[in-house]
Amino acid sequence: CYRTGSEDGYFMMLLSPGELKEKIASNKDIIFVLDTSGSMSGEKIKQAKEALKFCINSLSKGDKFNILSFATGVNKYKDSLVSVNNKSINEALDFIDNLSARGGTDINDALSSALAMITDSQKPKMIIFLTDGQPTVGVTDMKTILKNLEGSNTANARVFVFGVGNDVNTHLLDRISQTHRGLTEYVVPRENIEIKVSSFYRKISEPILANISLDFRKIKTKEIYPVTLPDIFKGTQLVLLGRYDGNGPTAIKLTGYLNGKKEQIIYEGNFPSENKENDFIPRIWAMRKIGYLMSEIRLRGDNKELIDEIVALSKEYGVMTQYTSFLVLEKDEDYKRWGIHSNEASKMIKEGKLSVDAMKQTTGARSVSSSMDISDLKGQLVVEAPRRATIKHIGAKTFYQQENGSWLDSKFSKGLSIKDIKYLSKEYFEILKENPELGKYFAIGEKVVVVFDGICYRITE
Repeated sequence: CYRTGSEDGYFMMLLSPGELKEKIASNKDIIFVLDTSGSMSGEKIKQAKEALKFCINSLSKGDKFNILSFATGVNKYKDSLVSVNNKSINEALDFIDNLSARGGTDINDALSSALAMITDSQKPKMIIFLTDGQPTVGVTDMKTILKNLEGSNTANARVFVFGVGNDVNTHLLDRISQTHRGLTEYVVPRENIEIKVSSFYRKISEPILANISLDFRKIKTKEIYPVTLPDIFKGTQLVLLGRYDGNGPTAIKLTGYLNGKKEQIIYEGNFPSENKENDFIPRIWAMRKIGYLMSEIRLRGDNKELIDEIVALSKEYGVMTQYTSFLVLEKDEDYKRWGIHSNEASKMIKEGKLSVDAMKQTTGARSVSSSMDISDLKGQLVVEAPRRATIKHIGAKTFYQQENGSWLDSKFSKGLSIKDIKYLSKEYFEILKENPELGKYFAIGEKVVVVFDGICYRITE
Protein backbone atom coordinates (compact mmCIF):
# COMPACT_ATOMS: atom_id res chain seq x y z
CA CYS A 1 0.00 0.00 0.00
CA TYR A 2 0.92 3.65 -0.40
CA ARG A 3 -0.83 6.51 1.35
CA THR A 4 0.01 10.06 2.38
CA GLY A 5 -2.09 12.81 3.91
CA SER A 6 -5.87 12.58 3.88
CA GLU A 7 -6.22 11.25 0.32
CA ASP A 8 -7.44 7.74 -0.44
CA GLY A 9 -4.60 5.24 -0.43
CA TYR A 10 -3.35 3.01 -3.25
CA PHE A 11 -2.95 -0.74 -3.03
CA MET A 12 -1.48 -3.52 -5.12
CA MET A 13 -2.64 -7.08 -4.48
CA LEU A 14 -1.11 -10.24 -5.90
CA LEU A 15 -3.49 -13.20 -5.87
CA SER A 16 -2.06 -16.67 -6.21
CA PRO A 17 -4.19 -19.20 -4.32
CA GLY A 18 -1.38 -21.32 -2.90
CA GLU A 19 -3.85 -23.24 -0.76
CA LEU A 20 -5.24 -24.79 -3.95
CA LYS A 21 -1.92 -25.78 -5.53
CA GLU A 22 -2.29 -29.42 -4.59
CA LYS A 23 -5.78 -29.65 -6.04
CA ILE A 24 -6.45 -30.75 -9.58
CA ALA A 25 -7.32 -27.97 -12.01
CA SER A 26 -11.00 -27.51 -12.80
CA ASN A 27 -12.58 -29.41 -15.65
CA LYS A 28 -13.63 -26.97 -18.35
CA ASP A 29 -16.02 -26.63 -21.25
CA ILE A 30 -14.21 -25.23 -24.28
CA ILE A 31 -15.14 -24.63 -27.91
CA PHE A 32 -12.64 -23.77 -30.63
CA VAL A 33 -14.03 -21.57 -33.42
CA LEU A 34 -11.77 -21.33 -36.47
CA ASP A 35 -12.12 -19.05 -39.49
CA THR A 36 -11.67 -21.11 -42.69
CA SER A 37 -12.67 -18.41 -45.18
CA GLY A 38 -10.73 -17.96 -48.42
CA SER A 39 -8.41 -15.33 -46.94
CA MET A 40 -7.05 -17.96 -44.53
CA SER A 41 -5.62 -20.08 -47.37
CA GLY A 42 -1.97 -21.04 -47.61
CA GLU A 43 0.39 -20.78 -44.65
CA LYS A 44 -2.24 -19.22 -42.35
CA ILE A 45 -4.64 -22.16 -42.42
CA LYS A 46 -1.73 -24.58 -42.10
CA GLN A 47 -0.43 -22.85 -38.95
CA ALA A 48 -3.93 -22.43 -37.52
CA LYS A 49 -4.66 -26.15 -37.92
CA GLU A 50 -1.41 -27.08 -36.18
CA ALA A 51 -2.26 -24.70 -33.33
CA LEU A 52 -5.71 -26.26 -33.02
CA LYS A 53 -4.21 -29.75 -32.94
CA PHE A 54 -1.92 -28.68 -30.11
CA CYS A 55 -4.90 -27.43 -28.11
CA ILE A 56 -6.89 -30.62 -28.71
CA ASN A 57 -3.95 -32.81 -27.68
CA SER A 58 -3.54 -30.72 -24.51
CA LEU A 59 -7.11 -31.22 -23.27
CA SER A 60 -7.49 -32.87 -19.86
CA LYS A 61 -9.67 -35.80 -18.89
CA GLY A 62 -12.91 -34.39 -17.56
CA ASP A 63 -12.94 -31.54 -20.07
CA LYS A 64 -15.69 -31.23 -22.67
CA PHE A 65 -15.03 -29.67 -26.06
CA ASN A 66 -16.15 -29.00 -29.60
CA ILE A 67 -14.77 -27.47 -32.79
CA LEU A 68 -16.57 -25.16 -35.18
CA SER A 69 -15.08 -24.00 -38.45
CA PHE A 70 -16.78 -21.23 -40.35
CA ALA A 71 -16.68 -19.50 -43.70
CA THR A 72 -19.87 -18.81 -45.65
CA GLY A 73 -21.54 -21.26 -43.26
CA VAL A 74 -20.75 -23.06 -40.00
CA ASN A 75 -19.25 -26.57 -39.93
CA LYS A 76 -19.46 -28.43 -36.59
CA TYR A 77 -17.27 -31.30 -35.40
CA LYS A 78 -20.21 -32.43 -33.23
CA ASP A 79 -23.67 -31.02 -32.53
CA SER A 80 -22.86 -30.63 -28.83
CA LEU A 81 -19.93 -30.74 -26.43
CA VAL A 82 -18.20 -34.12 -26.13
CA SER A 83 -16.09 -35.60 -23.36
CA VAL A 84 -12.35 -36.02 -23.77
CA ASN A 85 -11.30 -39.60 -24.55
CA ASN A 86 -9.07 -41.31 -27.10
CA LYS A 87 -11.91 -41.73 -29.59
CA SER A 88 -13.08 -38.10 -29.48
CA ILE A 89 -9.52 -36.77 -29.68
CA ASN A 90 -8.66 -38.88 -32.74
CA GLU A 91 -11.91 -37.93 -34.46
CA ALA A 92 -11.28 -34.26 -33.72
CA LEU A 93 -7.78 -34.44 -35.21
CA ASP A 94 -9.23 -36.02 -38.36
CA PHE A 95 -11.82 -33.24 -38.52
CA ILE A 96 -9.03 -30.64 -38.36
CA ASP A 97 -7.00 -32.38 -41.07
CA ASN A 98 -9.95 -32.13 -43.45
CA LEU A 99 -10.45 -28.39 -43.00
CA SER A 100 -9.74 -26.16 -45.99
CA ALA A 101 -9.98 -22.43 -46.63
CA ARG A 102 -12.69 -21.10 -48.96
CA GLY A 103 -15.73 -18.83 -48.88
CA GLY A 104 -16.80 -15.75 -46.92
CA THR A 105 -16.77 -14.89 -43.21
CA ASP A 106 -19.90 -15.41 -41.09
CA ILE A 107 -18.71 -14.36 -37.64
CA ASN A 108 -22.21 -13.86 -36.22
CA ASP A 109 -23.51 -17.39 -36.85
CA ALA A 110 -20.23 -19.03 -35.86
CA LEU A 111 -19.98 -17.42 -32.43
CA SER A 112 -23.74 -17.52 -31.78
CA SER A 113 -23.73 -21.26 -32.49
CA ALA A 114 -20.77 -21.83 -30.20
CA LEU A 115 -22.24 -19.82 -27.33
CA ALA A 116 -25.57 -21.62 -27.62
CA MET A 117 -23.82 -24.97 -27.04
CA ILE A 118 -22.50 -24.01 -23.61
CA THR A 119 -24.80 -24.64 -20.66
CA ASP A 120 -24.81 -22.66 -17.45
CA SER A 121 -22.67 -24.16 -14.69
CA GLN A 122 -19.93 -23.14 -12.28
CA LYS A 123 -17.33 -24.86 -14.46
CA PRO A 124 -14.93 -22.61 -16.39
CA LYS A 125 -16.47 -22.05 -19.81
CA MET A 126 -14.48 -20.57 -22.67
CA ILE A 127 -14.41 -20.07 -26.40
CA ILE A 128 -11.21 -19.70 -28.40
CA PHE A 129 -12.05 -17.72 -31.55
CA LEU A 130 -9.57 -17.17 -34.40
CA THR A 131 -10.22 -15.05 -37.48
CA ASP A 132 -8.26 -13.07 -40.04
CA GLY A 133 -11.07 -10.97 -41.47
CA GLN A 134 -14.24 -8.98 -41.11
CA PRO A 135 -17.85 -10.22 -41.30
CA THR A 136 -18.81 -10.50 -44.98
CA VAL A 137 -21.64 -13.04 -44.90
CA GLY A 138 -24.91 -13.09 -42.94
CA VAL A 139 -25.13 -10.40 -40.28
CA THR A 140 -22.34 -7.89 -40.93
CA ASP A 141 -23.39 -4.88 -38.81
CA MET A 142 -21.14 -4.66 -35.74
CA LYS A 143 -23.82 -3.47 -33.30
CA THR A 144 -26.20 -6.22 -34.37
CA ILE A 145 -23.51 -8.89 -34.02
CA LEU A 146 -22.61 -7.68 -30.52
CA LYS A 147 -26.27 -7.66 -29.48
CA ASN A 148 -26.82 -11.16 -30.87
CA LEU A 149 -23.78 -12.55 -29.05
CA GLU A 150 -24.87 -11.03 -25.74
CA GLY A 151 -28.23 -12.74 -26.16
CA SER A 152 -26.59 -16.07 -26.97
CA ASN A 153 -24.14 -16.09 -24.05
CA THR A 154 -26.62 -17.15 -21.38
CA ALA A 155 -23.97 -19.30 -19.66
CA ASN A 156 -21.61 -16.31 -19.25
CA ALA A 157 -18.74 -18.00 -21.09
CA ARG A 158 -15.45 -16.19 -21.58
CA VAL A 159 -14.44 -15.48 -25.19
CA PHE A 160 -10.74 -15.30 -26.06
CA VAL A 161 -10.09 -13.83 -29.50
CA PHE A 162 -7.17 -14.14 -31.90
CA GLY A 163 -7.04 -11.60 -34.70
CA VAL A 164 -4.70 -12.67 -37.50
CA GLY A 165 -3.12 -10.00 -39.72
CA ASN A 166 -4.14 -6.39 -40.27
CA ASP A 167 -7.47 -6.87 -42.09
CA VAL A 168 -9.48 -7.73 -38.98
CA ASN A 169 -12.05 -5.37 -37.46
CA THR A 170 -10.21 -4.61 -34.22
CA HIS A 171 -13.14 -2.71 -32.71
CA LEU A 172 -15.44 -5.70 -33.23
CA LEU A 173 -12.93 -8.23 -31.88
CA ASP A 174 -12.02 -6.11 -28.87
CA ARG A 175 -15.67 -5.45 -28.05
CA ILE A 176 -16.40 -9.19 -28.24
CA SER A 177 -13.60 -10.10 -25.83
CA GLN A 178 -14.35 -7.17 -23.50
CA THR A 179 -18.09 -7.88 -23.32
CA HIS A 180 -17.54 -11.58 -22.74
CA ARG A 181 -14.78 -11.22 -20.11
CA GLY A 182 -11.93 -12.49 -22.27
CA LEU A 183 -8.87 -11.11 -24.00
CA THR A 184 -7.85 -10.28 -27.55
CA GLU A 185 -4.49 -11.33 -28.93
CA TYR A 186 -3.23 -10.20 -32.33
CA VAL A 187 -0.98 -12.21 -34.62
CA VAL A 188 0.79 -9.64 -36.76
CA PRO A 189 2.05 -10.39 -40.30
CA ARG A 190 5.04 -12.76 -40.36
CA GLU A 191 4.28 -13.88 -36.80
CA ASN A 192 3.68 -17.62 -36.39
CA ILE A 193 0.04 -18.43 -35.57
CA GLU A 194 0.85 -21.84 -34.10
CA ILE A 195 3.42 -20.46 -31.66
CA LYS A 196 1.20 -17.55 -30.57
CA VAL A 197 -1.94 -19.62 -30.01
CA SER A 198 -0.23 -22.57 -28.33
CA SER A 199 1.69 -20.27 -25.98
CA PHE A 200 -1.53 -18.54 -24.94
CA TYR A 201 -3.42 -21.80 -24.56
CA ARG A 202 -0.82 -23.15 -22.13
CA LYS A 203 -1.64 -20.24 -19.80
CA ILE A 204 -5.39 -20.86 -19.73
CA SER A 205 -5.55 -24.64 -20.13
CA GLU A 206 -5.66 -25.37 -16.39
CA PRO A 207 -8.13 -23.11 -14.55
CA ILE A 208 -7.78 -23.23 -10.78
CA LEU A 209 -10.48 -20.83 -9.65
CA ALA A 210 -13.40 -19.55 -11.74
CA ASN A 211 -15.93 -16.73 -11.30
CA ILE A 212 -13.93 -15.10 -8.53
CA SER A 213 -14.95 -12.23 -6.27
CA LEU A 214 -13.26 -10.30 -3.45
CA ASP A 215 -14.60 -8.95 -0.16
CA PHE A 216 -12.39 -6.45 1.68
CA ARG A 217 -14.73 -6.34 4.69
CA LYS A 218 -14.37 -3.01 6.55
CA ILE A 219 -12.05 -1.42 3.97
CA LYS A 220 -13.83 0.52 1.25
CA THR A 221 -12.18 -0.04 -2.12
CA LYS A 222 -12.80 1.61 -5.48
CA GLU A 223 -11.36 2.00 -8.98
CA ILE A 224 -9.86 -1.49 -9.04
CA TYR A 225 -8.15 -2.58 -12.26
CA PRO A 226 -8.73 -4.85 -14.05
CA VAL A 227 -12.39 -3.88 -13.79
CA THR A 228 -13.55 -7.43 -14.59
CA LEU A 229 -11.79 -10.09 -12.54
CA PRO A 230 -10.48 -12.97 -14.67
CA ASP A 231 -10.34 -16.61 -13.69
CA ILE A 232 -7.12 -17.75 -12.04
CA PHE A 233 -5.10 -20.35 -13.93
CA LYS A 234 -2.39 -22.74 -12.77
CA GLY A 235 1.04 -21.12 -12.69
CA THR A 236 -0.34 -17.58 -12.94
CA GLN A 237 -1.17 -14.84 -10.50
CA LEU A 238 -3.66 -12.01 -10.64
CA VAL A 239 -2.33 -8.51 -9.96
CA LEU A 240 -4.91 -5.95 -8.84
CA LEU A 241 -4.42 -2.22 -8.32
CA GLY A 242 -6.93 0.09 -6.69
CA ARG A 243 -7.72 2.86 -4.22
CA TYR A 244 -8.89 2.45 -0.63
CA ASP A 245 -10.52 4.36 2.22
CA GLY A 246 -10.40 3.35 5.86
CA ASN A 247 -7.40 1.77 7.56
CA GLY A 248 -6.19 -1.05 9.72
CA PRO A 249 -5.87 -4.84 9.48
CA THR A 250 -8.65 -6.73 7.74
CA ALA A 251 -9.46 -10.18 6.42
CA ILE A 252 -9.78 -10.27 2.62
CA LYS A 253 -12.02 -13.05 1.35
CA LEU A 254 -11.43 -14.52 -2.10
CA THR A 255 -14.34 -16.61 -3.37
CA GLY A 256 -14.37 -18.74 -6.50
CA TYR A 257 -15.36 -22.11 -7.90
CA LEU A 258 -13.21 -25.21 -8.36
CA ASN A 259 -14.90 -28.04 -10.25
CA GLY A 260 -18.30 -26.53 -9.47
CA LYS A 261 -17.64 -26.33 -5.73
CA LYS A 262 -17.39 -22.99 -3.96
CA GLU A 263 -13.96 -22.33 -2.45
CA GLN A 264 -13.02 -19.50 -0.09
CA ILE A 265 -9.56 -18.29 0.82
CA ILE A 266 -8.90 -15.72 3.55
CA TYR A 267 -5.92 -13.39 3.24
CA GLU A 268 -4.72 -11.17 6.07
CA GLY A 269 -4.29 -7.62 4.83
CA ASN A 270 -3.28 -4.31 6.36
CA PHE A 271 -4.30 -0.95 4.93
CA PRO A 272 -2.27 1.75 6.71
CA SER A 273 -3.42 5.31 7.37
CA GLU A 274 0.02 6.41 6.15
CA ASN A 275 2.78 4.57 4.34
CA LYS A 276 5.33 6.37 2.16
CA GLU A 277 7.05 3.20 1.00
CA ASN A 278 5.92 1.49 -2.22
CA ASP A 279 5.76 4.86 -3.96
CA PHE A 280 5.70 3.11 -7.35
CA ILE A 281 2.11 1.90 -6.82
CA PRO A 282 0.26 5.17 -7.63
CA ARG A 283 1.85 5.47 -11.07
CA ILE A 284 1.10 1.85 -12.03
CA TRP A 285 -2.49 2.35 -10.87
CA ALA A 286 -2.71 5.51 -13.01
CA MET A 287 -1.33 3.68 -16.06
CA ARG A 288 -3.96 0.97 -15.71
CA LYS A 289 -6.77 3.48 -15.26
CA ILE A 290 -5.61 5.46 -18.29
CA GLY A 291 -5.48 2.23 -20.30
CA TYR A 292 -9.05 1.41 -19.27
CA LEU A 293 -10.31 4.91 -20.14
CA MET A 294 -8.54 4.89 -23.51
CA SER A 295 -10.07 1.52 -24.30
CA GLU A 296 -13.53 2.90 -23.53
CA ILE A 297 -12.96 5.88 -25.84
CA ARG A 298 -11.51 3.71 -28.60
CA LEU A 299 -14.40 1.25 -28.61
CA ARG A 300 -17.32 3.54 -27.76
CA GLY A 301 -16.36 6.89 -29.26
CA ASP A 302 -15.03 10.25 -28.05
CA ASN A 303 -16.19 11.35 -24.62
CA LYS A 304 -15.05 14.73 -23.30
CA GLU A 305 -15.29 13.68 -19.65
CA LEU A 306 -13.09 10.63 -20.22
CA ILE A 307 -10.57 12.63 -22.26
CA ASP A 308 -10.39 15.30 -19.54
CA GLU A 309 -9.81 12.58 -16.94
CA ILE A 310 -7.01 11.04 -19.02
CA VAL A 311 -5.38 14.45 -19.35
CA ALA A 312 -5.62 15.11 -15.60
CA LEU A 313 -4.17 11.68 -14.74
CA SER A 314 -1.41 12.12 -17.32
CA LYS A 315 -0.36 15.45 -15.84
CA GLU A 316 -0.47 14.29 -12.22
CA TYR A 317 1.29 10.95 -12.66
CA GLY A 318 3.59 11.75 -15.58
CA VAL A 319 2.10 9.28 -18.06
CA MET A 320 2.37 10.68 -21.58
CA THR A 321 -0.56 9.76 -23.83
CA GLN A 322 -1.69 10.76 -27.29
CA TYR A 323 -4.23 13.11 -25.73
CA THR A 324 -1.61 14.89 -23.66
CA SER A 325 0.56 15.16 -26.76
CA PHE A 326 -1.65 17.73 -28.39
CA LEU A 327 -4.95 18.42 -26.64
CA VAL A 328 -3.36 19.77 -23.47
CA LEU A 329 -0.48 21.45 -25.21
CA GLU A 330 -2.24 23.97 -27.39
CA LYS A 331 -1.26 26.92 -25.17
CA ASP A 332 2.25 28.23 -24.51
CA GLU A 333 1.89 27.87 -20.74
CA ASP A 334 0.93 24.22 -21.17
CA TYR A 335 4.13 23.53 -23.12
CA LYS A 336 6.12 25.12 -20.31
CA ARG A 337 4.26 23.18 -17.64
CA TRP A 338 5.02 19.91 -19.39
CA GLY A 339 8.64 20.88 -19.95
CA ILE A 340 8.37 20.64 -23.71
CA HIS A 341 10.62 22.97 -25.64
CA SER A 342 9.13 24.68 -28.67
CA ASN A 343 11.15 22.69 -31.22
CA GLU A 344 9.54 19.45 -29.93
CA ALA A 345 5.99 20.73 -30.10
CA SER A 346 5.11 20.25 -33.77
CA LYS A 347 6.48 16.70 -33.79
CA MET A 348 4.49 15.77 -30.67
CA ILE A 349 1.30 17.30 -32.05
CA LYS A 350 1.66 15.28 -35.25
CA GLU A 351 2.40 12.03 -33.38
CA GLY A 352 -0.45 12.61 -30.95
CA LYS A 353 -3.01 13.23 -33.68
CA LEU A 354 -1.84 10.17 -35.60
CA SER A 355 -2.27 8.04 -32.47
CA VAL A 356 -5.78 9.33 -31.83
CA ASP A 357 -6.67 8.74 -35.49
CA ALA A 358 -5.39 5.16 -35.14
CA MET A 359 -7.72 4.62 -32.17
CA LYS A 360 -10.68 5.54 -34.37
CA GLN A 361 -9.70 3.20 -37.22
CA THR A 362 -11.30 -0.24 -37.18
CA THR A 363 -8.87 -2.03 -39.51
CA GLY A 364 -5.28 -1.81 -40.66
CA ALA A 365 -1.83 -2.04 -39.08
CA ARG A 366 -2.23 1.15 -37.05
CA SER A 367 -5.55 -0.05 -35.64
CA VAL A 368 -3.99 -3.36 -34.56
CA SER A 369 -1.02 -1.54 -33.03
CA SER A 370 -3.34 0.84 -31.15
CA SER A 371 -5.29 -2.06 -29.67
CA MET A 372 -2.10 -3.82 -28.56
CA ASP A 373 -0.66 -0.65 -26.99
CA ILE A 374 -3.80 0.03 -24.96
CA SER A 375 -3.97 -3.61 -23.87
CA ASP A 376 -0.40 -3.35 -22.57
CA LEU A 377 -1.28 -0.21 -20.62
CA LYS A 378 -4.33 -1.88 -19.05
CA GLY A 379 -2.14 -4.73 -17.80
CA GLN A 380 0.79 -2.58 -16.64
CA LEU A 381 2.92 -4.22 -13.94
CA VAL A 382 6.00 -1.98 -13.74
CA VAL A 383 6.82 1.71 -13.83
CA GLU A 384 8.66 2.46 -17.03
CA ALA A 385 11.37 5.09 -17.25
CA PRO A 386 10.18 8.42 -18.72
CA ARG A 387 10.54 8.52 -22.49
CA ARG A 388 11.85 12.07 -22.42
CA ALA A 389 14.67 13.63 -20.41
CA THR A 390 12.40 16.55 -19.47
CA ILE A 391 10.30 14.33 -17.18
CA LYS A 392 11.49 12.86 -13.87
CA HIS A 393 9.71 10.41 -11.59
CA ILE A 394 10.93 10.79 -8.00
CA GLY A 395 9.06 8.49 -5.63
CA ALA A 396 5.36 9.08 -6.18
CA LYS A 397 5.98 12.56 -7.61
CA THR A 398 6.43 13.70 -11.20
CA PHE A 399 8.50 16.72 -12.22
CA TYR A 400 8.58 18.54 -15.56
CA GLN A 401 11.55 20.58 -16.69
CA GLN A 402 10.69 24.13 -17.73
CA GLU A 403 12.40 26.11 -20.48
CA ASN A 404 14.42 28.01 -17.85
CA GLY A 405 15.83 24.70 -16.60
CA SER A 406 13.79 24.50 -13.39
CA TRP A 407 11.83 21.41 -12.36
CA LEU A 408 8.11 21.79 -11.59
CA ASP A 409 6.10 19.41 -9.38
CA SER A 410 2.97 18.14 -11.17
CA LYS A 411 1.02 18.88 -7.97
CA PHE A 412 1.70 22.60 -8.35
CA SER A 413 -1.33 24.81 -8.85
CA LYS A 414 -2.12 28.48 -8.51
CA GLY A 415 -3.21 29.54 -5.04
CA LEU A 416 -0.69 27.45 -3.12
CA SER A 417 1.38 29.18 -0.46
CA ILE A 418 4.88 29.62 -1.95
CA LYS A 419 8.04 29.62 0.15
CA ASP A 420 11.16 30.81 -1.70
CA ILE A 421 14.42 29.21 -0.56
CA LYS A 422 17.87 29.89 -1.91
CA TYR A 423 19.80 26.83 -3.02
CA LEU A 424 22.29 25.60 -0.34
CA SER A 425 21.38 28.45 2.01
CA LYS A 426 21.10 28.08 5.78
CA GLU A 427 17.30 27.94 5.44
CA TYR A 428 17.66 25.26 2.74
CA PHE A 429 19.41 22.90 5.17
CA GLU A 430 17.08 23.79 8.05
CA ILE A 431 14.08 22.78 5.93
CA LEU A 432 15.78 19.49 5.06
CA LYS A 433 16.52 18.84 8.72
CA GLU A 434 12.86 19.38 9.61
CA ASN A 435 11.60 17.36 6.62
CA PRO A 436 14.22 14.78 5.56
CA GLU A 437 11.84 13.39 2.92
CA LEU A 438 12.30 16.58 0.90
CA GLY A 439 15.93 15.59 0.29
CA LYS A 440 15.21 13.35 -2.70
CA TYR A 441 13.20 16.14 -4.33
CA PHE A 442 15.67 18.95 -3.60
CA ALA A 443 18.41 16.74 -5.06
CA ILE A 444 16.89 17.07 -8.54
CA GLY A 445 18.73 20.33 -9.17
CA GLU A 446 19.40 23.91 -8.20
CA LYS A 447 15.97 25.13 -9.36
CA VAL A 448 13.07 23.02 -8.14
CA VAL A 449 9.42 23.62 -7.23
CA VAL A 450 8.13 21.01 -4.75
CA VAL A 451 4.65 20.74 -3.22
CA PHE A 452 4.88 19.14 0.22
CA ASP A 453 2.24 19.10 3.00
CA GLY A 454 0.29 21.91 1.35
CA ILE A 455 3.30 24.21 0.97
CA CYS A 456 5.07 25.01 -2.29
CA TYR A 457 8.86 25.17 -1.82
CA ARG A 458 10.56 27.06 -4.63
CA ILE A 459 14.33 26.50 -4.70
CA THR A 460 16.19 29.24 -6.56
CA GLU A 461 19.83 29.84 -7.44
